[in-house]
Amino acid sequence: MKLATDLVKAILIRNGVEPVNISESSKLPLKQPLTELKFSLYLRTEHLSHFLPGYVYSIKECPLSYDIGIEIQKIFESLHLLNEEFESLGFVSVWIEMHQSIFEQSRFKKSNFTFREEEVELAKGLVCSHNSQISNAAYFWLQHFEEFMIYVRNKLIDLFREAYDLILGMQQVFFIREKEELLKTISYGDELYEVKFMAAELYSIEQNLKCSESISTKSQASAYINRIREFVRSGWRQGYIVCHHKRSNQISSLSLPMYLKDTSGRSARKRVKRLISSTVCGRNKDLGLTDF
Repeated sequence: MKLATDLVKAILIRNGVEPVNISESSKLPLKQPLTELKFSLYLRTEHLSHFLPGYVYSIKECPLSYDIGIEIQKIFESLHLLNEEFESLGFVSVWIEMHQSIFEQSRFKKSNFTFREEEVELAKGLVCSHNSQISNAAYFWLQHFEEFMIYVRNKLIDLFREAYDLILGMQQVFFIREKEELLKTISYGDELYEVKFMAAELYSIEQNLKCSESISTKSQASAYINRIREFVRSGWRQGYIVCHHKRSNQISSLSLPMYLKDTSGRSARKRVKRLISSTVCGRNKDLGLTDF
């Protein structure tokens, strides 16, 4: 789903990683229960340098942790030399799996990280370079980078947990909003007036949440994530309400739909009462949205 891709991109950019490409392989619609999300990320290697201090700290029990940190830092410092026009080591593909099952998630996080065979062969070739900076960096890449990428991948999974939880929240909102909701009932003898919150279509929700502009800065990324979070928190209590007029349990008439930005609060209650009053007065046939 594009919403998942937008969220993942926003979380990456907010954390200083600008993705070259994101491909979501699950292709799950928002209305389908979520049990897992799978992504393929294509990232610039240089953007991963800020994960290095955390990685060094994570292996602090190793006597060589400080030296390993220095050697990986030399890789980042030499990336401009390691890059070639094709099969560059300046980019890295990361496969991400998000599982609702704790066991499955733990199993994936314990799995190895493996570079493509052509990338390994390229690094082996660069080890033989006459430029000592290139040969050393390529050697350090072969020695340490797969272990470093396991740490990076798992940290990305932790970051994406926020996206996973927000998508679950969006699904809950959709499951609630895909059904009509009775807001208020008033009876006059054998006449009944019901104000209902009309069901929302999935398309409307996706249109409301889609990223309207390209996210390129941390502030834009944070703003988009906050918009999704507020959508989940509020339950998207906006949409159309309509008054059903029933006589002897048979629908006699319907008012025109009226749009509310929020179904709670004093203003909303006043509009609900006005809609009922207008329907009672028989104005439902010529009501226009401009009346409100």
